[in-house]
Amino acid sequence: MKDDQSYIAEMTGRYIWAVVKHLPAKGRSDIETELRGLIEDMLAERAGGGQPSPKDLDVVLAELGAPYDLAQKYIAQDRYLIGPQLFPKYWLVLRIVLAAEIAGLTLAAILTAVLGGTAGIGAFAEWLANLCVGTAVAFGFVTLFFALAERQGGRLRRQLIHQDWKLSELPPVPPGKSRIPRAGPIAGIIFTVLVMILFGWFPGLLGAWLPHDGWRVVPIFDAAVLNARLPLLFLSFTLGLVQEIAELMEGRYTLRLMWVTLGTDAASLLLSAAVFLDGRIFNPHMTQDLAAAGIHLNEAGWVLQHFGAFLVAIILFAFVLEMATSLWRTLRYRDAGQ
Repeated sequence: MKDDQSYIAEMTGRYIWAVVKHLPAKGRSDIETELRGLIEDMLAERAGGGQPSPKDLDVVLAELGAPYDLAQKYIAQDRYLIGPQLFPKYWLVLRIVLAAEIAGLTLAAILTAVLGGTAGIGAFAEWLANLCVGTAVAFGFVTLFFALAERQGGRLRRQLIHQDWKLSELPPVPPGKSRIPRAGPIAGIIFTVLVMILFGWFPGLLGAWLPHDGWRVVPIFDAAVLNARLPLLFLSFTLGLVQEIAELMEGRYTLRLMWVTLGTDAASLLLSAAVFLDGRIFNPHMTQDLAAAGIHLNEAGWVLQHFGAFLVAIILFAFVLEMATSLWRTLRYRDAGQ
């Protein structure tokens, strides 16, 4: 009898999780409570006042139908560019990206003005123009990403929609440790957007900040070469955004997320190496510029000569650490909620 009740409790939990995971976060708890009560009432009715058996539960859940089908009864499903299942996360990511973009462009414009760049009406017009372009790009990228996810997910659902679902194949409710806190990918999205803004709009702020006749920035990069390498850099950053958004959408460590992480990290590493191992991208006059500002490197000058290799080594270490962490967590939690 105890085993029967354990089976009923576990499979009820699995079924409810398989339903509510398709629903927007807002209202999930209410629907979960409602659905649990519905299952209990149906079990009591079927058992005729006695103790329900596992077979009773199997019949009740079969009557309720496939979890995805039941979820659609709680949300209006139609032809959408981005449907109700993805829209809450789309709206969340879009707000994060736009907020980071506005904050980054504003801060960079202020720093540029402080360093003696464009000021007054000209600075405001330049900031407004950058903001319009950046907003359009950010909106287009995020919308395209989620629209593709909607279309591909729709195709997969159409392929599986007529297949019989099995109660025994319901995944267990993922434990807390297997879930990815939202703060991590949100911080990653914000950081990546800010870095893209720096490289794309304000590369002059990337350098050694020196208190010399006010503030002076000795640039790290050669502006012309960096501008030519921007497509590769932006592709690398875009892959990073894809990986962070995938983490936010998946919400837990899965094999699918692991392969996305491995693929985007490997591609980003190759792109970064192609950009930064080319020594021409760095300011060839940086040592002289630093000396003119009163900074003499002497023996440490060889660091600048091999700065690209050091930068790629740091990036390699970060990517390897992230890939190893993703692999370890996925293997550890691979049986949780797959």
